[in-house]
Amino acid sequence: MPEKGSKGGGELRRFEPVSDELVLAAVDRAERHRRGVEREGVTLSELTEHLGFVRTGWTTRQLRPQLAALVADGLLAAYRRSSRDVWELTVKGRSQLDAWRRRGDSTQLPESPQHRVWRNARTDAAEQIEEIRRRARGSVVEALALLDSGSRVRSDRWFELARRLRGACWSLGSATYCLYEWAEPDDARADIDDYRDPSDERLEPPAQDRLNSLRQGRRHLRQWGNIEGEGTRPPRPAPNGDIITVPAELVANLRIGLHHLLGTAAEDVADITSRPRREQHPEWYEESRVHLEQAWALLDLIGWADPRQQTAARIDLRQHRWAATGALDAAVMFGDEELAEADVVDAERAERGQPSKREATIERARALREFTAAVKKTADATNAKEEQR
Repeated sequence: MPEKGSKGGGELRRFEPVSDELVLAAVDRAERHRRGVEREGVTLSELTEHLGFVRTGWTTRQLRPQLAALVADGLLAAYRRSSRDVWELTVKGRSQLDAWRRRGDSTQLPESPQHRVWRNARTDAAEQIEEIRRRARGSVVEALALLDSGSRVRSDRWFELARRLRGACWSLGSATYCLYEWAEPDDARADIDDYRDPSDERLEPPAQDRLNSLRQGRRHLRQWGNIEGEGTRPPRPAPNGDIITVPAELVANLRIGLHHLLGTAAEDVADITSRPRREQHPEWYEESRVHLEQAWALLDLIGWADPRQQTAARIDLRQHRWAATGALDAAVMFGDEELAEADVVDAERAERGQPSKREATIERARALREFTAAVKKTADATNAKEEQR
């Protein structure tokens, strides 16, 4: 179950001030959950996730001074790994954290990233397994019908069916594992899939190796329905109700959000490249690759840079739902951050003899929030129609 202190059902939230002991506890847990060797240090993005915050520039600006103070106090050590800043607990920091825990006054961390992945995988599996079963059953029925039709079936029909059968069966295996076989993670250690099962002890090494190979990626839900060509058919034309129009004055905010999605995915890729055994786990890159491609595609559509004359953008949610909603969510957060800094900005502008921007900032944040809510409502309706088809 999610740990006490998590908010919004354990999902990531905007930054809010946290205690030093919570930062130390987050570094400690992130170190234990590292997928590589010990003493690699914890990146800022990892620390942010363990604290339950969405990664934004605002979060970084707020956390870095606190981390610097903890380093100055000797509770954390800071160094560079693979050209990135990382932190780890010192002996003094670990002793201080242990003392807080013994006194029972240490604040509980929010849900860990690995537990959130497990929870979401189980939820998705429960919601999708019947549809996956239906798809698998349909492929089997089609195979039986072709077998009964004799030898006049063209070879291409079998080749196409083989691809869909493999995809449907692999998807069902992945959903079954996530729902019934993936044990709830123990936050005392990293939850790493070693592709093994207790029953493997009864098998000969070649049989074990074959099963280990088949199990790779079984936790990765984005591979469902995309194995050996399944799900690669071009999307059907979207009806007008699935197309949104982003007002010209908000396109720049959408673009900023998309660049944020690109940066987050790139950070995730950079982190994976520093892990041992990455060559044996290409599936680790899959989610980040998909996110990069989706944000990239929408930027290609609306343009990467602000033009002299901004125009409205029409977006097909059937093709760009994830990128559009994710980028707008980021834009809303950035708008809220501008609101939080509005008084400081206006004070600096007043010193330069410039007019206040506060009202314009408030209006833009309001418009962004309302438009994002409307787009999400449309996206939910589009997704519901997709599930009915």
